[in-house]
Amino acid sequence: MLNIRAEKIIKLHDGIVSIRSYPKNIIKEDIWLFEHELKRTIPDTYLKIYSNTIVTSNGLVLKQSNLIEDNLVLKQSLHLKDKVKILLKNLFLIKRLPEKPYLITFNSEYSGYFHWITETLTRIMVTDNLHDFVLLMPDNLKIWQKETLSVFKPLSIEYLNTKHHYKIKSLNLVTHTAPSGNYNDSVIRQLRQKFIESFNLPINKNKRIYISRQKARFRKLLNEQEFVHAISDFGFETYYFEELSFQEQIRLSAQCEIMIGLHGAGLTNMLFMSEGTKVIELRIPDDKYNNCYYSLANALNLDYYYVLGKKNTLINDFHSTDILIEINKISLLLSNILK
Repeated sequence: MLNIRAEKIIKLHDGIVSIRSYPKNIIKEDIWLFEHELKRTIPDTYLKIYSNTIVTSNGLVLKQSNLIEDNLVLKQSLHLKDKVKILLKNLFLIKRLPEKPYLITFNSEYSGYFHWITETLTRIMVTDNLHDFVLLMPDNLKIWQKETLSVFKPLSIEYLNTKHHYKIKSLNLVTHTAPSGNYNDSVIRQLRQKFIESFNLPINKNKRIYISRQKARFRKLLNEQEFVHAISDFGFETYYFEELSFQEQIRLSAQCEIMIGLHGAGLTNMLFMSEGTKVIELRIPDDKYNNCYYSLANALNLDYYYVLGKKNTLINDFHSTDILIEINKISLLLSNILK
């Protein structure tokens, strides 16, 4: 992949060195799961201006048939056959947009709740002082995604038909505010405050909730019925967030004293919790890679706890493995937190 240089670069936000604390209930045997995440350098965020680009229907940006890395979620690359497929599609479905100051902030993972909130919205957040840009968005956004956009100043948005790719003479690209799964603490806190003010979120913290994944396709709790019964003794209620509207989710989360959930998109809603409240993540054992919610809790000044489950397979598939949680573990942890 060639390193494509921008015609102009403007600094939007300072980077930081993110210092994180171990989980509140860390034990010596589990330090290796978190120790590599205690200090992360988060780079500056820039506005980069590229000429004569092609924006694909899934958020990829190309110039002279080469991917521009600044809009990739990770430093991944397309296989040659995928590049050829895109370019062939461009020959027939490419549309030239009129000359406007277009701005792109979404990446190829935009449809996911976690990626949209922590990667797309944070990039819009740092453009709050910019004016006269036309924000590019795919035309297949869900209702909840459009609701999130309402927290920003009146936006001029041009929706891209996902059946086409687009030739753009001058494209303004906002670089990610942090690598995926990491955060610029000040930006993510500003985003939280934006939602609190825009949706007038409640300030009472009297809810203890468990976010169930039983209706998800994978990464479920095998002994959920027993688990739910045990935590109900501590005042926890069980919710299926896929059955709630976006505003119901964020208002419920804003009232949380303690949120429990398996690793998954539902835990992204800790964004709407107040500093000093608590999050308990039910984790797949031996997974030192998926620490995005541990890092998010630290960035938001939330108290982070974890419980390691037991796998139902010998395969190390950290994405889809179901787990079992020992009831004595969660009961002891809740007793210690609430005493």
